[in-house]
Amino acid sequence: MKSSFFAVAIALIVVTVVLSNSRPMAKASSTTGAETLRQLEADFMKAAAERGSAGYLSYYADDSVVVAEGAPMVKIRWIRGALNMLANCACDAYNKCMQYTIRNVPDTLDQSLRRIARERGKSLNEVAIEALARGAGVTGERVRQRDLAGIVGTWREDPAFDSALAAQDTIDEEMWR
Repeated sequence: MKSSFFAVAIALIVVTVVLSNSRPMAKASSTTGAETLRQLEADFMKAAAERGSAGYLSYYADDSVVVAEGAPMVKIRWIRGALNMLANCACDAYNKCMQYTIRNVPDTLDQSLRRIARERGKSLNEVAIEALARGAGVTGERVRQRDLAGIVGTWREDPAFDSALAAQDTIDEEMWR
């Protein structure tokens, strides 16, 4: 806790010195030093809240260092480099476990997926992934086809069958009187 307070105090001092030398204040004569520090701190906190570490680090010059009690000096450019590396790692990790958002799922499909999840004791996510994999043909499982593709084109002429079929098509006049 002390080291973070110390780091913030040093940051405010550095910010005050840097900003006082780099930007002219519009109302320098009407503000006191305390008001200026309060405004700088508010701007600093707002930048950190809105942009995270990038906002925090934006108040440091590239050649500045952070000195925390009992810790070695750390150059800001090292911190920026480490944050960039972490951001790249996070991006890689995100892409390896890609997430999808599927909109406008029909009610019947939603109900079916939820029913299957309940019956199998699985999460909706697991059941949806399995259904997508099956639909895309990437499950590795052999799926039993429920069509007539195996017999298409195998018909052979059979006179006995043809005569039996013709007998079925004959109308019995006596029955229909």
